[in-house]
Amino acid sequence: NRSCWGFELNSGDISFGTDSTLEVLTWNIENFPKTSSTTSRIIEIVNKLNVDFIALQEIKSSADLNQVMQFTGMSGATSGENYADLAVLYDPNVIKNVTFKLILTEYSCFTSAPFLIKFYYKNEEYYVINTHLKCCGDGEIDYNNSSDEEFRRYLSVNYIKSYIDTYLSDKKVIIVGDMNDEITNVSNNVFQTLINDNQNYRFANMSIAQGSSSFWSYPSWPSHLDHICITNELFPENTHKSIVVNTLTIDQHYSSGWYEYDKNVSDHRPVGIRIYA
Repeated sequence: NRSCWGFELNSGDISFGTDSTLEVLTWNIENFPKTSSTTSRIIEIVNKLNVDFIALQEIKSSADLNQVMQFTGMSGATSGENYADLAVLYDPNVIKNVTFKLILTEYSCFTSAPFLIKFYYKNEEYYVINTHLKCCGDGEIDYNNSSDEEFRRYLSVNYIKSYIDTYLSDKKVIIVGDMNDEITNVSNNVFQTLINDNQNYRFANMSIAQGSSSFWSYPSWPSHLDHICITNELFPENTHKSIVVNTLTIDQHYSSGWYEYDKNVSDHRPVGIRIYA
């Protein structure tokens, strides 16, 4: 590790990356930096995670993100100049020929236009769509109200799917982000268009969402709001490559647990996918 900041991230190994797998994380790091110690803590965490690619949401300071890059060896980019909201970090030793693009900028349902990143890993082409969908709401989709929070998320998901179907239909695509809704909803499910098209799309973290709340990404509700959806070019039965998806319970490695993590790092845990090459 290139940093040793002396925080109490001490019990056990939080590493998620390996030398033979592609790892993609999504992580809302809540109004980064949240406190004066946040940037140092993020540097320590990123160094210990040892992953290839991190899609971030709620980036308030590009300068602090640059510091993270400086002390982790990661490269990166933000989706905007100042309050960027969306950003990415990636390991330039393994993630190559990276290009960035904002998409679907014409639609007001998005709080942040989706950030499309194309890259190569071991000479294979991948696309990540980093998203942060509208928060809040009453749990019901009002299809007649353009400012209804659930309807905005519903439209956002539909536009993203339409974009992939139109432009990236034969590509390896990973949709990630703080999507601010639950994929397990029986009714009023804003993700229904992706769930219905199960020949082409799959929420790789569905078993986490259906499982114990101990492993959900937003413990204070508790709910599971941070998702990873893959296209069929990445389905294990099509690639003969296995995948692992975990919520990374970094908070459990602080001596004060969730209290310390929530106060100084974020109110969200990262969720990661590991693809065996």
